[in-house]
Amino acid sequence: MFITFGTAYAVQLGFEASNATTGLLVAQVAALVCVPLAAGISDSIGRRPVHGRGGDARGQLLYHLRPL
Repeated sequence: MFITFGTAYAVQLGFEASNATTGLLVAQVAALVCVPLAAGISDSIGRRPVHGRGGDARGQLLYHLRPL
C-alpha cells in the first residue's frame, strides 16, 4: 500500500514512476535490515532507550525535511 500510494504521490510531484518505485523499494529493503537490527538492540538494552532514540531520529529527520 505504501509503495502504491507513495509512487502515485511522487508522480504527482513530478518524479518519474520508475524512479519513485526504485526509491521506495530501496526504503523497504533498508527497513528489512533496520527492523531486526533494532529488535536485537532492544533485546539487549531495553525497549525504552531504542524507542526514545528512534523518536529523536524521526524528529530530526522531519525537521530537516520540513523545507521540502
